[in-house]
Amino acid sequence: MKHLNLTILALLLSLATFAQVAPITGPSTICDGYTGTMSDATPGGTWTISPMSYAAIGATTGVVTGLAPGVATVTYTLGTYTATHMVTLEALPGPITCPASICVDGVFSPTDPTPGGTWSSSIVTVLSISGLGYVTGVSPGTAILTYTAITGCSTFTTVTVDPAPPPITGSLVVCEYSTTTLSDATPGGVWASSGPTTAWIGSSTGIATGVGGGTTTITYMLPSGYCFATAVLTVNPTSAIYTVTGGGSFCAGSAGMAVGITNSDIGSTYTLYNGGSYVTTVAGTGSAISFGTMTTGGTYTVVANAGTSCAATMSGSAVITVNPAPAIYILSGGGTVCSGGPGLSLVLSGSDIGVTYQLFVSGIALGLAVTGTGAPITWPPTTMAGTYSVIATNTATSCTAAMGSATITTGTTPTVYSITGGGSYCSGGSGVHVNLSNSTVGVSYQLYNGGSPVGGALAGTAMMLDFGLETAVGTYTVVANPGTSCSTTMSGSVTVSISPFPTAYAVTGGGSYCTGGSGVAVGLSGSSSTDVYTLYNGGTFVSIISGTGSALSFGTISAAGTYTVMADEGSSCGTYMTGSAIVSITSLVVPAVSITASPGTTICSGAVVAFSANPTSGGISPTYSWTVGGTVVGAGSIYSYIPGAGDVIGVTMTSSAFCASPTTATSSVTMTVITPTITATATPLFCGGGVDLTASGGVSYSWSPITGLLCPSCGYDTLYPSATTIYTVTGTDGTGCTGTATVTVDGNSISGYISYTGTPSAGDFTIWLVQFNPIDSSILATDSTANCVYNGMPYYEFMDKPAGNYLVKAKLNSSIPGTTGYAPTYGLSSATWDLAATITHAASADSMHINMIYGTVPAGPGFVAGYVYAGAGKNTSGDAPAPNLTIYLINTSGQIVTYAITGTDGSYTFSGIAEGSYYIYPESYKYYTTPSALVTLAPGSDTATAINFKQHNTLGTITPYDFTKVPQPVINTTGLSIYPNPTTGNLNILWTNQATGSQLAQVFKVLFIGIGKIFGLLC
Repeated sequence: MKHLNLTILALLLSLATFAQVAPITGPSTICDGYTGTMSDATPGGTWTISPMSYAAIGATTGVVTGLAPGVATVTYTLGTYTATHMVTLEALPGPITCPASICVDGVFSPTDPTPGGTWSSSIVTVLSISGLGYVTGVSPGTAILTYTAITGCSTFTTVTVDPAPPPITGSLVVCEYSTTTLSDATPGGVWASSGPTTAWIGSSTGIATGVGGGTTTITYMLPSGYCFATAVLTVNPTSAIYTVTGGGSFCAGSAGMAVGITNSDIGSTYTLYNGGSYVTTVAGTGSAISFGTMTTGGTYTVVANAGTSCAATMSGSAVITVNPAPAIYILSGGGTVCSGGPGLSLVLSGSDIGVTYQLFVSGIALGLAVTGTGAPITWPPTTMAGTYSVIATNTATSCTAAMGSATITTGTTPTVYSITGGGSYCSGGSGVHVNLSNSTVGVSYQLYNGGSPVGGALAGTAMMLDFGLETAVGTYTVVANPGTSCSTTMSGSVTVSISPFPTAYAVTGGGSYCTGGSGVAVGLSGSSSTDVYTLYNGGTFVSIISGTGSALSFGTISAAGTYTVMADEGSSCGTYMTGSAIVSITSLVVPAVSITASPGTTICSGAVVAFSANPTSGGISPTYSWTVGGTVVGAGSIYSYIPGAGDVIGVTMTSSAFCASPTTATSSVTMTVITPTITATATPLFCGGGVDLTASGGVSYSWSPITGLLCPSCGYDTLYPSATTIYTVTGTDGTGCTGTATVTVDGNSISGYISYTGTPSAGDFTIWLVQFNPIDSSILATDSTANCVYNGMPYYEFMDKPAGNYLVKAKLNSSIPGTTGYAPTYGLSSATWDLAATITHAASADSMHINMIYGTVPAGPGFVAGYVYAGAGKNTSGDAPAPNLTIYLINTSGQIVTYAITGTDGSYTFSGIAEGSYYIYPESYKYYTTPSALVTLAPGSDTATAINFKQHNTLGTITPYDFTKVPQPVINTTGLSIYPNPTTGNLNILWTNQATGSQLAQVFKVLFIGIGKIFGLLC
């Protein structure tokens, strides 16, 4: 059997029959041609209207249709009862006057013959209306324009908003007396000009003609008259026409020909062109103007511009012809005529037919002009000194050209003198002198070695000339030049030769040796068996040895100094050998090394230190060996690592310095490492869920993460954790060294405040934590605690609970069952566990506050009592008392009045309560409860006993012992029982003889009150 128990706190109302018809409801005003619906709450009647000339009405529907303006009476008749309603029939406003279409941004003012109304648009994004009644096209589309009279009746019309025509295209600049064609992409419009004295336009063609300078507005209007596009047309003026003057022909190279115009306008510019090429531009002066002298041939024209793009070509042109000058040829043959010598001929390198060539000397014509033949022209030899030139003349154009010039001078032949000097000198020597026995003033003398000049020419002095020391081997001659071409070679010649030096070998050996040494060797890289070699220390003789044909040694030399060697081959050409050998004595040096530690030898733990070796007398390339605690760890002048406390870092330097004694040096430093001891603690506050974080061991701190911290850089802070978090603190001590510590802050909590009106103190409340499984509704009390007081309110907290769903319940320990006061309450504020707020806990900080339920016991003679049994059934061996259950006394408003606790025998009592109606509701966090039927205490019947309940341990339910005591059940053939009926309190449903299936139970006019709940239980 399946037993369904449904408990609903409801109110069942009955339907009564009205004794008369209800008032008519419906509109009081209907417009002509429109309808309105009348209604009456009493069904079954018929409708009429009077007079019928104003309106018609449906006899059964109550729909009124307006026919003419006036006032009519609507009557609703049911039997002998009637109801009436007055209706005013209003006329529609007159028709709207407005265009059927406008363009976007077009505006019109609609009118209606009925005054006082308002305008509206169905789509304000298509058609908008201003407060003054102006209608504007907003975007393309169709909208309904409505006019509503003060009577509320409306008339409407449809307005189409067309897109504005696109912009006018075409050139909007035109010259006077010229045309431009304008167009618009939307066809069918009409063209017009606002200024016909500036430009007129064809109404259908769009062709605009410039009439006078200025601007005019061109309008393109579509047929609607509300859609148009405009553009400004500019008409530029054109300059007056004048005549071009000047031109003619001239010879190439002369000044050229002038070009101008007969007149000009101020404000216009005039540009001169040669063919199509720009020449120059001149501003108008109001009179004739000149463009200057032109030197390029061609046809010249002038274009005038009045300051716009409208140009005008002036009348006529000027033609300039440039006649070519005769071709240029070179006149040659000038020079010097030496005394007693022949004359010189003058030659023109070429000539042209039709051209004559006239020879001039110093500007005076010589003989007749020679006619050109197309070949060079040669004039007879002449000894006359002077500057000769040739002028060519074109016999057809008379154009001339100068052919250049040639000069003829006369000169004297110099006197001949004898060359002296020359001879032989040692190889590497300064050479020998070359001289001339005498010289003439005004004549220059050039020395030659073979055919090559040597140095510069010397001027004659009327004495012997010395050409200096000459080292180049050869035969030397001298040529005298008087400044003309009349030069002559002096008498004789001299030779210069070189005697060889001994072969040069390199001096070897030498060097430095340390104090106390025997010295160093000095020698020569080679020798000649015919030469002798002398060793010198500075200028002091040391020793002499003969050459052997191979290298020589002068032995071990101990005296400091610079040693050289001279070779002598038996002549005056002795010479020093190349190079020298330096012998020096070096004092002994003592190497040393020190260590520099950066940042120092006292450091913070974990710091990287760079150790640098500082050598003394280490030489150019000393080597280093680093040790830590005696173990070799590196090489080079720098070694870096992270030292430990007490580490001894040593370095051994091997010196590369000359004469170092000893060759090695050592040094070491000991490291001091500071490691601050930082501690961190987390101390929960006594109450309120806070935790005190404390750090020590440093002078400044930094916490991470900073979640929940008020001061992340403080050594002390209080936080209220929302989840368990590991905090790391980094502390810095007075030396700037840092250390870290970690601490875990427990944020796994369930906590909350308890709200009531008393003055709280610790231990006032007992709070239970109940674990709840919403899948199978199983619950389990897991913990309990007493409250503390935080910020003036009772506070509770449960720590480190596993993830799951929880309920909390609080009980005021000083409360007395059965009296006015606070009842045990679940969070947030529920007397029963099944309506309590659930805490979904996930090992983080969750809160659930409890607002205690306060019950007020109305005093009176009433008494209620009963038992709660647990087990299989009453009076059976499985029946047992159910002690320590909370029993709530609830009034008909669903409010808790007070509570009781069952004794060891399962009994409970409520005494001293006012007469009235109550529900008895046992509550246990493990059980679903069906409350009792309504218990009514009345005068003479103010005691109710045996209000007993059964606690079903297996099913987890608490139900009244006997449903059949509820009066007037409704029972159907399937075993579905519903009682009591009617009810103003509990409604119970019992379904027997049915394993599965469904039934329909209708409850009318249900009003939920109090703690209304529905439970479906399978028994």
